[in-house]
Amino acid sequence: MRSPIPQNQTAIAYFSASNRDRLRLDILKSIYYLFLPMKLPNGDHPEISMQKILGYCLNFNHDKGKDKARVFQSRLGITSQNADHLVELIQIAAVEGEVVQESNTKFGKEYKVDWEIPNTGGTELRTIWEVSIEAGYPRLISAFLKREK
Repeated sequence: MRSPIPQNQTAIAYFSASNRDRLRLDILKSIYYLFLPMKLPNGDHPEISMQKILGYCLNFNHDKGKDKARVFQSRLGITSQNADHLVELIQIAAVEGEVVQESNTKFGKEYKVDWEIPNTGGTELRTIWEVSIEAGYPRLISAFLKREK
């Protein structure tokens, strides 16, 4: 591996004032982003399909969605009758939630976002989003409440 220091300079000369300042700034940025929770890209413009909410997340007859529907009803009192409340929570989670996992798919990037719902004793809403290469905004894939700790 080659040294980043040019051969005709000593290490002390290479780290001149301007280089030291640039290096210091890079280190500060790295530390800043290390401790700053990652947010969903374009989370303020999410695509949330009401069909996804009613036909999947709150559908007691859906093979995979029925457990989500049962948990939403038992822990938050949310059913298909007040699905707009779940949509509001998902919209807030898209903006305020923390990305806990990011992965690449053949369609773009997938993000898992966790957000603690206020005044619920620590109930966490997990949302899964896809940001396609073409669209650039997040589209809801799934939403569910995480298991209580």
